[in-house]
Amino acid sequence: HSIACGAAHNVVHADSSAISWGSGCSSGELGFGENGKKSSARPDKIETLEGVSIAQIACGLANSMLLVEDSEQVRKLPEWVPKDRPAVATKDASKGKDTGKSASKRKAPEPARGKKASKKK
Repeated sequence: HSIACGAAHNVVHADSSAISWGSGCSSGELGFGENGKKSSARPDKIETLEGVSIAQIACGLANSMLLVEDSEQVRKLPEWVPKDRPAVATKDASKGKDTGKSASKRKAPEPARGKKASKKK
């Protein structure tokens, strides 16, 4: 059982339910889904997480994060992929197969390093 407070919203975990509410939310931080309500003055269950074992909740400015136990129900939840980044391949632990949209792996670019000034004689 836990509660977390964001800038304009709150999320509570009790028993096998997650409940959220907040006004002026527009980034989906309440967890009601892409087409769900964005703001709720009254506490409401996050139906997609009903029955999921939740270990911890954290909220911030326009975001909520829940640490949950892996289960079939959790694996069926939609995965958010930023539009400006390619999907990353992930391994299905139970089958050892790639499940991501893109099986190619990309290496992050090396950070730019400043050149040391050489002393000339």
